[in-house]
Amino acid sequence: VGGKREIMAVFDPREGFAVWHGGTFNGNPMTMVAGLACMELLTLDAFRRLDELGDLTRSKVREAFAGAGIAGQVTGMGSLLRIHCTERPLTGYRSFYPTPEEACNLVWLMVYLLNHGFLMTRMGTAALSTITTEAEIERFGNTLFEGLKVMKKEGLAAE
Repeated sequence: VGGKREIMAVFDPREGFAVWHGGTFNGNPMTMVAGLACMELLTLDAFRRLDELGDLTRSKVREAFAGAGIAGQVTGMGSLLRIHCTERPLTGYRSFYPTPEEACNLVWLMVYLLNHGFLMTRMGTAALSTITTEAEIERFGNTLFEGLKVMKKEGLAAE
């Protein structure tokens, strides 16, 4: 973060700063070295590969919802994705907020995935890594499909 002196002064603790800006990685030389090493490894080819893996993962999510006959969709780009337990149009950030039922279904699904080796956030978001393989994405798609089938059997998801 950087900017003009008068703007950045609000973060300066020597002057009784107006805005506190602390964080896990602030001023930590080890994380700075690790971050630099990571940036050096993130080549254009690595980003292209992440884009391909992201497309594949989002495709597997769509296939799982369609195969299970359950309302759902996935958004995202590059290495990022978010699962939505709805088929309603997602047209802006407000439309991304799940209804109480959708939120319950999503949390149930995230717990199912966690219990089967896949960690995502409660909101159904995930970020792929450069070490992710197609085999892992295939297993993720199959696990998601199985979880959706259980949801449907238990009457937890809209068709």
